[in-house]
Amino acid sequence: MHRRGHMLVLIVLAQVSSSLLAQGLPTLFAFLQADFGLSRAELGLFLAAVEGGAVATFILGGWAADTLGVRWLIPSSQALFGAVGLAFAQATSYEMGLAVLPLAGFALGLGSPALSLAVVHWFPARARGTAMGIKQTGVPLAAMLAAALLPSVALAYGWRTGISLVGLTSLALGALTLLLYRDPPDARPRRVMMRLRWSDVGGLLRQRDLWVVNSFAAVLFAAQLIFNGYLILYLRDQLGVPVVAGGLILAVAQGGAFCGRIAWGLVSDLLLRGRRVPAIALAGGLAAALLAVLALLPASAPLWLLALLAFGVGFSAMGWHGLRHALVMELFPPGVAGLTFGVSQTMAEVGPILGPPLFGAVADHLGYRPAWLGLAGLTAIVTALLARALDEHAPAARRLAGEPTASAAGTSAPDGG
Repeated sequence: MHRRGHMLVLIVLAQVSSSLLAQGLPTLFAFLQADFGLSRAELGLFLAAVEGGAVATFILGGWAADTLGVRWLIPSSQALFGAVGLAFAQATSYEMGLAVLPLAGFALGLGSPALSLAVVHWFPARARGTAMGIKQTGVPLAAMLAAALLPSVALAYGWRTGISLVGLTSLALGALTLLLYRDPPDARPRRVMMRLRWSDVGGLLRQRDLWVVNSFAAVLFAAQLIFNGYLILYLRDQLGVPVVAGGLILAVAQGGAFCGRIAWGLVSDLLLRGRRVPAIALAGGLAAALLAVLALLPASAPLWLLALLAFGVGFSAMGWHGLRHALVMELFPPGVAGLTFGVSQTMAEVGPILGPPLFGAVADHLGYRPAWLGLAGLTAIVTALLARALDEHAPAARRLAGEPTASAAGTSAPDGG
């Protein structure tokens, strides 16, 4: 148990370094907008570029995690994140920055399934929801650091200095992971499934439950990126809140996400005895309500109310990720857990790719209120769909009965959890 805790700390730090660029970039949108002369929709394309790059590698990353193991994939992805951060800091035009960012998506696609599979290997099922939630706290930790520090750094030294610090931090944490992380003995890959079988991918794509889960994930992923990317601009443009103060309010939201990722895991593991869907649905319903409140805020709203609302949105709209990771990997046989997560993440990427630029376009032409209300409505719809349509206790074997993926379950890495 002692070593398991050490490995979880390393996994969280790896999640931090893998999240710094994507979480830090939105905190600098006001500076990028001024420097490159961008619309809100064009700013959204920065986030879409990262997520679009991830689509190309999530399935490959899941297959590689099952086949080759996670120890080398995680630090490799961290190193690529660091290199992209340093390269983006040198961009002299909007187009150049946009061309670099898909490489960060490649790193995300390669590293994210490996990080989740590391938790599956180290933790048994009854503790996995909490452990996955703790792992996912690396995302809001990165976002809190970015929101609290990067706007001030950008004001004093320029946004390029801030992004360069992000890249160097990712490289340093990647070196730490490479030196200290180890797989548990019973999770070492057998290296038998050496070819990526697209029939296995097709079998997973035919599973209704994955479509249900990822309809929810697509909208809530989009909501997270939209909130992170546009909150500071919304507070500045509509409510007259200075950029640095807006960054601190966004940091409060990330504090809510940090608490939510642990709290929802504890609710699922302890109060709901391992059930994931009710907790995820509760988080989604709360997120929909709070996003609607955000849309209706008066210009005179006090800072304490903004901070409280931001904390609630973070707790709900950004706090459910660990449960979704656990649910996806528990829906199907453990031998294809990494591939399942890679396919699932690829399906969900439609939200982060389309969501931010569409939200920005609506805000450009109709204003922020219709944009926030539309997002709240979509969140409510997919939450109701998840709660009504998914039976998480249906046997995994039945889900894959007759599918090519079922045969792959016996030939890939065992679940060492």
